[in-house]
Amino acid sequence: MLNPAERLVAFRYLRPRKGEGFVSLVAAFALIGIALGVGTLIVVLAVMNGFRHELLSRVLGFNGHASVVAGPEGLAEFDAIAARLRAVPGVVEAVPYAEGQAMATANGVSAGVVLRGMRPAELAARAIFAGALREGSIAALDEGGKIAVGSRLAQRMGLGLGSRL
Repeated sequence: MLNPAERLVAFRYLRPRKGEGFVSLVAAFALIGIALGVGTLIVVLAVMNGFRHELLSRVLGFNGHASVVAGPEGLAEFDAIAARLRAVPGVVEAVPYAEGQAMATANGVSAGVVLRGMRPAELAARAIFAGALREGSIAALDEGGKIAVGSRLAQRMGLGLGSRL
């Protein structure tokens, strides 16, 4: 671990000499302080790395690394475009979805919302949604006329399973 020269220098300044006991005590406290600081830094970096991984997985749970946006005329052949994108090396997934803003009203409460439309089968394939449903199921969305609402919006507007929005 330490070569002989490094060991000699380390022990030279850590060992007390005659009449210099206090200096050795200060050196020991400095060594302990540095060790605690480095240990704390390692723990903080490990926690931040875990937080970064969790944040990225949540952000990329619905939004991908890249988006292809339609022009004013729209995208009629989005399945063909998604298939071509999946063929590109390095692309893991390409899923078409629609996004827009709307005003939602229920139980006398109104709120501005962001609507994101995706096919239920593709939504079910995303791990972030598969285990996140508190009520109902993704399969029920296939019946049409049904939507999934975030928990905060549901609580704010007093919504439950089967509520009208």
